[in-house]
Amino acid sequence: GILVTHLSVHLENGQRIYFNEDNIQDKLLNPPNTTLTAFFKLCENDPFARTLLYHEVPHYYTWNASSKEFKRRLLGEPVQDHPGIKSTAAIGRVYTVHPHNMEYFCLHILLH
Repeated sequence: GILVTHLSVHLENGQRIYFNEDNIQDKLLNPPNTTLTAFFKLCENDPFARTLLYHEVPHYYTWNASSKEFKRRLLGEPVQDHPGIKSTAAIGRVYTVHPHNMEYFCLHILLH
C-alpha cells in the first residue's frame, strides 16, 4: 500500500506536549518538533524543500518519529534536475480544520 504521513496543523507554540513531573520544565522550554515545526526547519536548511507545499514533503522526505525530523528519502525514483532527491508515491495528509476555527483554518489554507 501507499504510505500516508499525517501532518499536524497548529498555531505557534500551540502543539500538544506530553510531560511528567520530572521533565515539565524542559518540555515547556524546548517543546518537541511536530511535523509542522520540522517542515519549517527543513525549509530553512534545504533549498529543494522550499519549493514544496507542506502536503508534498512526504513524497521526498521520510518522517523520523524518534528524532522528530524529516530526512531525505534514500529509496525511490531520482528527481530530474535535483541530484540526491528521490521520490515515492507516499502522500501527506494534513489534518482537517473546521472553518469555525478561523486562525487554524487560515493556516491550513496557507499550507496548501
